[in-house]
Formats: sequence, C-alpha cells, structure tokens
Amino acid sequence: MHIITLLTDWQNNDYYKAVVKAKLLSQVHDVQFVDISHSVDAFHISQAAFLLSSAIYQFPEGTIHLFGIQTIDSENTKVIVARFKKQYIIANDNGIFEVLNLDFDEIIEVDKDYSHFPMAENFVPIATEIVLGKPLSEIGKKISKTKKYLTVQASVEDNMIVCPVNYIDSYGNILVNIRKDLFEKERKGRRFEIVINSRKYKTNEIHKHYDDVPKSEIFSIFNSAGWLEIGMRMANISNILNLSEQTNIMIKFYDV
Repeated sequence: MHIITLLTDWQNNDYYKAVVKAKLLSQVHDVQFVDISHSVDAFHISQAAFLLSSAIYQFPEGTIHLFGIQTIDSENTKVIVARFKKQYIIANDNGIFEVLNLDFDEIIEVDKDYSHFPMAENFVPIATEIVLGKPLSEIGKKISKTKKYLTVQASVEDNMIVCPVNYIDSYGNILVNIRKDLFEKERKGRRFEIVINSRKYKTNEIHKHYDDVPKSEIFSIFNSAGWLEIGMRMANISNILNLSEQTNIMIKFYDV
C-alpha cells in the first residue's frame, strides 16, 4: 500500500481533488490517500508549509506528498521533487522547499508540458513513477537550489523573541513558529512572559496539558508537532482577542 497525501487551497466544494485521486487510481491501484488539508488560504505558501512540516514526521517511508499551492503553470515554473527521510514532496518551484527548511537528501527538477491542471497532469505521472520504483535520477535532473521565498521568521533579541502567528487551528488556538529548543536557548533559565496582542493578555508559564488551566484561562504549550501553541481553555482565543496571522506574539525574558 502506497500513501499519497494532498495539501491544497481548493476548499471542500471543489471537484479538483477527486480528479487527482481518480487519475492516480487509474495508474496505481494500491494507494491510500490522506488529505492533510484543503482549507489553506488561497496561494498561502507559508501557511501550507507550516501544515506539512507539522505532519511530515508522522508519515512512514515511501509517502508521497502532493503540494497543491500556487500550481499555476508557466514556461518559467519548474516541477520539483524533493526526497526527505525516504518521503517525497512534489510541488512547483514556488518557494515551498525554502519555507519548509528541511534537510533534503535529494532534489530534482522534472521536464514537463504546459498544463492548465498541473497537479493532475504533471504531479500524478511523477508520483506514479515513484510508486513503481523508478529512481529520482531517472525521473529528472538533480539540482542543488530551489526558488527562495520571503517569509517572516522569529526575531530574536537579548531579552525578547517576537514572532507572528503562523496558523490558527479549528479551535481558534494560535500556533507560532517557535520550538522548545529555541525557547530554552534564549530563555537561559530566566523567568518569562508571553504577551498576546497587548500586555493585558499574557501568560508566564509553559503548560504540560491543555487542561492545566481553568476554563477561559490562557494556556501555552509545546504541542505534539513541536510548535508553541497558545489558546484559551474551552474558548476561541482568536475570536475573543481578534487575532490573525498578522498578530505578533512577544516573549519577554527577565533576569530578576
């Protein structure tokens, strides 16, 4: 059984994902599909990359990920396949691989024909070849660099980390592009304060469980994917505090 994931901005009322799955099933029968998400904001590469980087470590070797964000075709757009821990990511060269910031084992560029539906007409044949055991060296040309993509990273200063919200989940919890190793490296054993939107809304503790705080109180936790997650127990913190992906989260460190 071969696992193939789809990650797109098509939303659930489009027929596109059905076409991609049908074309794959017409070529390879022992396929199991996993829909990572089809609710990514239109053309939002960094949001989709955050979802993929949060999920990819849970998939087994051999998994093929079809990245369907900004797949609009042109003569200058290349199809890229990257191998990471014996998994494969197929996407247009639109900055996704730069944003993922993974240590890829191999990256190739694949010749293709112009298409109005690249995911079905270009990605599917490549995925089929991988499933059938064709090595990447025979599918495309090895390259060392992909297109860069400008994205906002955490800003680190002596006594502060500032980072925008990366993603808002279905509970309204906010996920920030800060992992525990960065947090502890900058904390250096000091006490801290996580400020959300304004100094009125803050927490000074990293919790182990979502229910470590009373109802409607703010919690912060390093979640199962390793990201800093901030929420409000049994409430939608994003709606209550009017948070968005442009909101900055500030972590302040104090020596005393």
